[in-house]
Amino acid sequence: WVAEDIGGKGVIDNLQSTIRFAGDGTVQGNGGCNRFHGRYTGEGQDLALGQLARTSRACLPAIDEQEKRFYQALDRTRGYRIDKGLLFLLDSHGETTMRLWMRD
Repeated sequence: WVAEDIGGKGVIDNLQSTIRFAGDGTVQGNGGCNRFHGRYTGEGQDLALGQLARTSRACLPAIDEQEKRFYQALDRTRGYRIDKGLLFLLDSHGETTMRLWMRD
């Protein structure tokens, strides 16, 4: 999945913040500058990510800002929904923290 909106602020064109959920409960991706991996749990529409291990490369300020918003959205994720091919990550109040599209 590729983020197209994080916290209602959009994303930088051509900078892909990505996440991939595997069937074995692992998750991995790229915040835009740094890679991450970890575990997730979910049942029904509930979804929670465990602590994520991340690389720590220095990023340009605009990229760093987007990446921080990306990781904050993941930290707040407590649920999801899929609608018209888009994945919406939701906080504990059901508000969208991030909208993503499926990458081929």
